[in-house]
Amino acid sequence: MLQSEPPRHDESSVHEPIPRRSRFGALGRIAEIALLAAAVLTIAGVALFSVKVARGVTRELETPAEPMRLQIVNGSGVAGAETRLARQLNGYTGKGLNLLVVETNSFELKKVMASFIVSRQPDDRAAKLLATRIGLEPSDVIYEPLDNNVRSVGVTLVLGEDYFRIRLAGSEKKE
Repeated sequence: MLQSEPPRHDESSVHEPIPRRSRFGALGRIAEIALLAAAVLTIAGVALFSVKVARGVTRELETPAEPMRLQIVNGSGVAGAETRLARQLNGYTGKGLNLLVVETNSFELKKVMASFIVSRQPDDRAAKLLATRIGLEPSDVIYEPLDNNVRSVGVTLVLGEDYFRIRLAGSEKKE
């Protein structure tokens, strides 16, 4: 039997590897980049959200201070001035101030020339804040403890003949 010669390979017949083209062409390349960018952004978003949740979300809320228990004493000589002012001040909440009028009285025998505030606690910062908010000067605040303070009065507002100038700046009334 005759044997056939093995096929001869010419140098011209050797096939060089053909460069492979992307299946999708240029559009496919753009789509791949877009998907990669979306994945990176998603991972970054999840990481930022996780950090925010782990640290807690901080939001400043204006929370009123503990109620300032207020006593109003009328020394102006004008009947009912303390009651009208008590209605205006009771329930007022503003930056760092929360008022609760617990008592109103009148001086029967003595007239007071200028309104002032008596802090019933050694720390008079709240009383000075009240003075500023109602149009008095912080220097109009004095300290004098109250004996037998059964109503837990923190501040006493004494109305003088100038009581009409007492106004709340930017008042927000509680409902």
